[in-house]
Amino acid sequence: MAEFDLRRGPAATPVEVVIPVSVAFDIEALFDVQRKVFERLGHPSCNSGADIRFTLERRFIVDAKGTLRNLDTTY
Repeated sequence: MAEFDLRRGPAATPVEVVIPVSVAFDIEALFDVQRKVFERLGHPSCNSGADIRFTLERRFIVDAKGTLRNLDTTY
């Protein structure tokens, strides 16, 4: 996945981060995700100029074997 460097791209471009509830309500896990997102955006120590929108995963699909998958992710 390519990194998006805010110094070269439009700062107004929203970045959506879909997270599970287990991360959203675990402050240390959430901080870890934030650090990783900041690094990907080219600002490892802050989110200056970034429009980052954290949303809870809400779209799921269940296959014939009963396996639950989140449709909001690519894995």
